[in-house]
Amino acid sequence: VIEELGEGAAESVNKWRVGDEVVVNPVVHCGECRNCRLGLEHYCMNGQVIGGEGQPVKRPGAFAEYVAVPVQSLY
Repeated sequence: VIEELGEGAAESVNKWRVGDEVVVNPVVHCGECRNCRLGLEHYCMNGQVIGGEGQPVKRPGAFAEYVAVPVQSLY
């Protein structure tokens, strides 16, 4: 459930509102590298993962009570 929106969210998060129920994709992709442009976001060259393994950069999260995630990871 979205608890709050981050700074600058009004411009970039027009689809989501506080209280919305969401599912989070833990693999964060850049959207700009060659693989992302080809639709292969799971092979992102600048990939990150929220609370897990499998990408070069690991972001805090997973079993945390609250976690900040990029808007492109919400469904």
